[in-house]
Amino acid sequence: MTVVLESDGTEVEDDAILDAVKGEVLLLLQEGECWTPRAVTLKVETGQPPLQEPAPVQPRTPSPAVASDHEPVSSGSIGTSSPVSGRRVTMGTPLPLFSSRVSRCLTEGQSKIVWSLLVNEAAGYYLENFPDIGSRQEYTAIGRKMLAQYPCIRTEGNEGWLTYTTCQKRALVREGELEAFTSLSEEEYIGHMEELKAEWEKPNPSEVHVKALLRETFTNNQAFIKGLPDGQVASVLEKLPCYRESTYVMADFKRLISERQYGRIVHTLPTFCAAVGKLGNLDLSENLEESLLSIIQFVEEQTRIDRGRGKKTESVIQVKEDVPDDEVEKELRCGKLAPPRLVIFKSEGCIKGQYVVADGTYINVNSCSEKAGVLLLVAVYYILDLEYPRVYSQLLGILQTHLVDIQPYTGIKSVRYRKFSTDLTKQMSEEAVIYYPE
Repeated sequence: MTVVLESDGTEVEDDAILDAVKGEVLLLLQEGECWTPRAVTLKVETGQPPLQEPAPVQPRTPSPAVASDHEPVSSGSIGTSSPVSGRRVTMGTPLPLFSSRVSRCLTEGQSKIVWSLLVNEAAGYYLENFPDIGSRQEYTAIGRKMLAQYPCIRTEGNEGWLTYTTCQKRALVREGELEAFTSLSEEEYIGHMEELKAEWEKPNPSEVHVKALLRETFTNNQAFIKGLPDGQVASVLEKLPCYRESTYVMADFKRLISERQYGRIVHTLPTFCAAVGKLGNLDLSENLEESLLSIIQFVEEQTRIDRGRGKKTESVIQVKEDVPDDEVEKELRCGKLAPPRLVIFKSEGCIKGQYVVADGTYINVNSCSEKAGVLLLVAVYYILDLEYPRVYSQLLGILQTHLVDIQPYTGIKSVRYRKFSTDLTKQMSEEAVIYYPE
């Protein structure tokens, strides 16, 4: 059973938290039940120009924190055959025509469930029809109109639409940066995959050739991955055996989010480490990225969901000391559909090997740096379109919101998570250095 606040679904985990929420209405959820916002009555604007039936487009960046939607997405249309340069978004601009799932959730007041899809579908609509979008006034108009039509997007603060427009802006920037990839015909795809298999089976596969084939098959590979039930890591590695090496997972991760966005992540990492270090008064090494394990462990401790008296949330990173070479394979064993976690082997205080372990298989980290291991762990959840398991959700949510910084984590959050995330936001703003991409 789980006790949550009726107002926003926050979990009440212990007596101290219960005292802090005195006067609030609590809900008792049975196993298998989950909290959802109350339905709201929507204010529907009149006099809005009719929208033409949109052409389906495919969202390009899934969020692992939100269940994926496999139906086509609508970019929306405002009655123009092609975008007109110079057109600006105003309060009179029609809102996007969303896909059936997004529309249904907005109508039922459950925007959090489809937040990623909502933002991405709107991004496609605005880029298609308003290619020069970018001013503060335009984002303000979008936010105010969306909030008037769909009150469930409201978040805390005087401007309840601000979180939505922040996410919308990031999605628009990302969509504009992403390289366009075309889908291959079934015959072409089969041919490319046979070529990839043949190259990979060579004694010394060509990294250049493998990456080129991954690029050509990227759209088809993502369609295959999205069509699998959640957690099917082994099935992906069977089809794409090159994914057993981190080099190729990271290449597709950069392709998924864009090289520039990956550059932002790498640039933000020292700021993230410094901010967490100050919040925890941690004794960190001069090279902050070499202290990532301590930082991750502290974040887990600060944001954990208690599993009951005396039980703590399991760590997403396991460190194994002085394991003989002939026993490494044994230590990498895990159950079918086990969620991805990072296993690090150390000897005399130094990292000797790292692996992301999941679903009875593993991916080799082609580096002994803590930074490479953590970034691969994050990348695996994104590129394989995996939902966060509850046991690791709080840490992964913090990394998604404050490090990857594409879209905020919208899954279940402990009270500890909410407080830590707020404190981290403030601390990172003090530590931040402006990023100027080359």
